[in-house]
Amino acid sequence: MKGWRLLLSILGNKVIKRILSINSTEYTGSFRGFDLKKLHNFNLDLVTSGGYSFFMETIFELDQRNVPINEIPITFNPRKHGMSKIPKIEIFRTLKNIFILFFRKILKSKKNK
Repeated sequence: MKGWRLLLSILGNKVIKRILSINSTEYTGSFRGFDLKKLHNFNLDLVTSGGYSFFMETIFELDQRNVPINEIPITFNPRKHGMSKIPKIEIFRTLKNIFILFFRKILKSKKNK
């Protein structure tokens, strides 16, 4: 199962990067650094997604506002006992949210023309 989760994570991050064109490499983690001065107008209430999509949408909204995002690498130790708590439905929620954000980006670019 470890290999499956790693493959899913790698492919998922590549799909998100490709579709949303965000300059980031990891979209479901939350260990990041931000310049607080650049966040003064950012309203977290704009982020409506839950679960792992919350982090993806937050990065998307910050990227749309040209807020620099600093990824801070972390290493997870392999799980020794138990199973992942991530429900399989989360994969489908994330896919749905990717396309919602993609269409939101398209609509915004059409409004700005």
